[in-house]
Amino acid sequence: CMVENMKYILGGGSGGEYVRKLAAFLLPVNDNDIHFLGGNVEIEEDYMRGIWKGGVGLTLTSRHYTEQYMVITKDALVLYKHKDAKQHTLHLPLTHILYVRVLPPAHTPLPHMGYLDIHTQGRVFTLLIRSDMQLNGWLQVFITLGISEHSSKLRLQPSSSPPSQLSLLSANDIDDVYIAKNVVFKGEKRRIFNMRRVYFKDYTTSMYTQAYGSKDKGGMGGNQNIHPNRLIEDLLTLAFDLVQTTLTSTPNPITTPSLTSWLQFYDGICLLQTIPIHSLNTVQRLSFYLNLYHLMVLHGCIVYGPPSGWSYWYAFYNQIGYVVAGELVSIAELEYCILR
Repeated sequence: CMVENMKYILGGGSGGEYVRKLAAFLLPVNDNDIHFLGGNVEIEEDYMRGIWKGGVGLTLTSRHYTEQYMVITKDALVLYKHKDAKQHTLHLPLTHILYVRVLPPAHTPLPHMGYLDIHTQGRVFTLLIRSDMQLNGWLQVFITLGISEHSSKLRLQPSSSPPSQLSLLSANDIDDVYIAKNVVFKGEKRRIFNMRRVYFKDYTTSMYTQAYGSKDKGGMGGNQNIHPNRLIEDLLTLAFDLVQTTLTSTPNPITTPSLTSWLQFYDGICLLQTIPIHSLNTVQRLSFYLNLYHLMVLHGCIVYGPPSGWSYWYAFYNQIGYVVAGELVSIAELEYCILR
């Protein structure tokens, strides 16, 4: 609709005249454009003190960003709402960062902007960078601080609690590390369990393999989409494996899930954010939602443990939510508004 409206305003058509008018329409910039994300300037550097500063955008969802002012020291990455703010919005010790990664343009909605993933054990913070110059500058900062640019070497610290030891964390710790409460979704007490990271486009074979670590058994190659039912079945299978070892009173060190298995699970369920449910027929949708229902119940039991009594199940069903195809849905909504 926006494109058609712009064509109407500019005279419509697909010829050179329309292209010229469109270019002229987009050329002027105002003060907000010039200073967006701090402007297209080099990041501030105080190498002697070990401090680097600059404007970035923090990704909230695939469609929502918030401008931030990032300060990196030799100890931590800190985000502020603006340059003069005293209270930080995020304080991330560098020891919690596993690695950083630049997103390829094919997986981003704005190819002319830079996207930088900051990988931690519980979250992947995606930063929007104004230009390639700034992106290269921030990458050099992380390399200077000894943080790898790829996932082959994970910087695991003794202070990091593996996800397989969720019982050792308090409820507040679990909410801060493994569960999101995104301001974009007005869910009151509802928590979002599949927002460890944000995916911007419909998942493809390469994204599925990277996130979930599954080998393609069906012989599908290239950029062909994985079928939604196949994805949810694989995730449910992995959830059963994780819940069996997590809820046992005496976990076996040999069978306890590794950190890699947990990260595969949390990244895999994030793919549900952009899953194309519209492509499924009625039978396929029923199968998908039934598997999704059981997946969410198992996930809740893994994090919080099974409710201690029947009176607690109502809160359990309403508190746990997934973002599926861009919509936030709880277990209760899935049961009463879709399955029934």
